[in-house]
Amino acid sequence: MGVLVLDLGVYYVIVGPKASDLFLKVASYNRFMAAGFFVLFVLLGLAKPQLILFGVVDLLGGIWTMMALRKG
Repeated sequence: MGVLVLDLGVYYVIVGPKASDLFLKVASYNRFMAAGFFVLFVLLGLAKPQLILFGVVDLLGGIWTMMALRKG
């Protein structure tokens, strides 16, 4: 799992600053999906309810990014 996170982190560091609209849209959709999965994990009893707080932060970040893309 750590290698996957490292790989994604490198991708974000290298590609993220280029501010590609496609990259930012995909990243936002992934944040929405992560929030949904966090809720699902809690509903299935696989995680504690506190995980939903992380999902809310992710969801808000995704919304913020999408709003910024629409403005620009």
